[in-house]
Amino acid sequence: MKVKDLMTRNPIVLTVNNTLNDAIKICISNGVDSVLVVDEYGKIINIITTVDMMKAFINKVSLKTSVDKVYPKRVITINEDANIKDVLDASVGRLPVVNSEGELVGILTRTDLSKELVQKAVRESEEMKAILYSTNNGVIIINQEGVITRCNPSAVRILNLGNENILGLKIEKILPELKLHETIETGKKSYTGKIQFKDKELICDRIPLFNDEQVVAGLIVFKDSSDLKRIIDELNAVQQLSKKLDAIIESSYDGIYITDGEANTMKINKAYERITGVKREEMLGVNMTKLERSGYISESSTLRVLKTRKTTTIHQKFKTGKNALVTSVPIFDEHGKISMVVTNVRDVTELANLKEELGKNKELAEKYYCEIEEIVIFRKW
Repeated sequence: MKVKDLMTRNPIVLTVNNTLNDAIKICISNGVDSVLVVDEYGKIINIITTVDMMKAFINKVSLKTSVDKVYPKRVITINEDANIKDVLDASVGRLPVVNSEGELVGILTRTDLSKELVQKAVRESEEMKAILYSTNNGVIIINQEGVITRCNPSAVRILNLGNENILGLKIEKILPELKLHETIETGKKSYTGKIQFKDKELICDRIPLFNDEQVVAGLIVFKDSSDLKRIIDELNAVQQLSKKLDAIIESSYDGIYITDGEANTMKINKAYERITGVKREEMLGVNMTKLERSGYISESSTLRVLKTRKTTTIHQKFKTGKNALVTSVPIFDEHGKISMVVTNVRDVTELANLKEELGKNKELAEKYYCEIEEIVIFRKW
């Protein structure tokens, strides 16, 4: 953040035409302890403080004295584009802000800084609270004295604390099994450690928090190992199901071609290669629009499905010269959006061969029928 983002613009100023009496009135009426003096070009030439006014009263300085003549001094300023961090250690209560031309554009006070620091602390506190409350891992924070300052809902659930309020209590007395007090004492980190807590095994990370090389707090993040085991079991089950599904797709006699909702090729089985004569390595990861334009296929039924949102069947020709009958089916997610398109590919050539063979068998049957009829008629004679 820059100084100009925090400063007060259009501060009250005096010019060389104003007097000490004007300065006193302005300070009293506005409740300020100093007032700036600028020249005709808006550049700072003096600052009159309440201390200056008291000295002038003691030394019997005329109230009609021009403000630029009242204890003139060099005024410390800061550029409006400076970082706010540059003024945090400033010893003055009111810091004039100037632009690149040296003209007064605002003033930065301790009140402005204090307000920003408080607001920043509140924002960071709210962010920390949101993080703690959203994670499934248990989180407990203690201060340098070992007193619990933070405990998120997941920690209460995992440790079965119920309605017990542990904030403000010594962790060594109520939750000694966590050994977080030892982290404060040693200042050493500990990752993926295992702790036996009642009937549970916890996997935890213990981390000391430092300020100027001194431990000021301790943090422990933990989870129930049974939760982790359940996740691993679920993951294994999903992997086994995925393998079975892959085996089913791969063993299908018909070709299967799967894309995502953007028509990018995700999966092709070996039957597709046999039917089309196209290697799957040439098509995996490639968008159907590009494959269509490159001549791999005459027309994409997948692109039709994405346009119409309906099951589509077309006759498709491939760059190898082979033909197939393809049927593409949209798969919708829970929001009604097409997440995948599954295409079934059947070799038209094989169907044509079967039709031709059936025709030949029919002709042969008719021939035999005619011959049998002739034999029957001959015998009648």
